[in-house]
Amino acid sequence: MRRILPAAVLLAAGLAVGTSCGTGYTESFELVRTGTVAVGQNTTFVVNSPFELTVLGQPRSTDLVYKLTATLTASTATRARTLAEAVTLSTEQVDGGGLQLLFEGAEPNEGQIAGLLEIRIPEDMDVQLIARGGPVLVQNIEGSINVNAATGALVEGATGSVRVGVERGNAIVRSQALPGSVIEVATNAGDAQVSLPSRPSVALQAQAGGGGQIFIQHPGLPQYAGGDLPYGAVVNGGLSQVVLTTRVGNIVIDANL
Repeated sequence: MRRILPAAVLLAAGLAVGTSCGTGYTESFELVRTGTVAVGQNTTFVVNSPFELTVLGQPRSTDLVYKLTATLTASTATRARTLAEAVTLSTEQVDGGGLQLLFEGAEPNEGQIAGLLEIRIPEDMDVQLIARGGPVLVQNIEGSINVNAATGALVEGATGSVRVGVERGNAIVRSQALPGSVIEVATNAGDAQVSLPSRPSVALQAQAGGGGQIFIQHPGLPQYAGGDLPYGAVVNGGLSQVVLTTRVGNIVIDANL
């Protein structure tokens, strides 16, 4: 039986944007970029990141604060430094009251880069996140959360709707599942886990593919009949909706600690 990885393991398993093995890129240069941006009237934050990504909701905040810590690897030390100095971050307004974080020089043709992008935003913003260079961690966001991750995702402290898609790796969502919220989790090659309150009002659907199994470890939910059948249940009025799908992977539904 495969097991759901704990958060620390999941986040440590992220893949870098390239690796120096077999490339001839032997020299590296460390870079750090930081910035603070006034959010103003923007209600949505958007980022398409080539790095591992952490997004943290902050109470009573009016600013977006970001920090990129990365390593640029190239064929020579001079080239690595030149490429690193070309990496910049900026923001722009997008339609619908959105604020988007943009990158320049973050995907060089003659070198490779790997790093962590940490972002702190007002907790009531909606977030739309794409992480192509590693796993995603999202904590304490009250707005809606939309995540598309290449190598794993962990969402904690969610109160609004959550939609997570993971290509390779596990997806873990810990939510309050408030009435009216929708939680959708889909993985292509990995496990899916959702943790719910002790007495949720939820309509549940779960389908595990590729020989995966469904484990109902929540004391307030009906047990699963087993086999390769999908799981479905409506409890306490079904005021929130949870849909879990794995192409190849297990599904776990349990209770928040």
